[in-house]
Amino acid sequence: MILKKILLLTLLLLCVILISIGNITGCAKETKKMIYTGPGMNETLQNGDVLTISLLPYTPKHGDIVAIRLPEYDEPLISRIIAVGGQTIDFDFENWIIYVDGEIIDEPYMLYQPDLPMYKYDIKPDMLPIKIEPGKIFVLGDNRDRALDSRTENIGQINVELIIGNMIDIEYKIDDAVLE
Repeated sequence: MILKKILLLTLLLLCVILISIGNITGCAKETKKMIYTGPGMNETLQNGDVLTISLLPYTPKHGDIVAIRLPEYDEPLISRIIAVGGQTIDFDFENWIIYVDGEIIDEPYMLYQPDLPMYKYDIKPDMLPIKIEPGKIFVLGDNRDRALDSRTENIGQINVELIIGNMIDIEYKIDDAVLE
């Protein structure tokens, strides 16, 4: 009787281990590698950085770096979520300050250029503050004066369904010569 219980527990433990191993190896199918190019996310990301993007469903939140499939562009947009549906965003372009729901957001990752105002792109003063629609996100590149992001009419607020996934790792930087 005790031997049967031990065998049963051993089989159960073995099943749990095998299921766990299967889930770990299954993760490779739930991620995608992307090579980052462009100036929009400098200094956080550099040309040639290899990003691991999680393809698992998740709830977008402020600060996430995401890959977005925009129909009018060949390559995914890699950018940072600043605000999500229901939030309000406002800008002080002269002082490089962004407000979300009336609070200044801390952005240590932002490439700040103190001698210039932050580039406005298509945002006009009468458009501020901007209320983010439900089911949408507002993204900005970390290099605010060189980023293609939600400040442009082309992109604007982005449907969350267009998010390919969120960045979970920067594995390494490949040599710039490989990109040429």
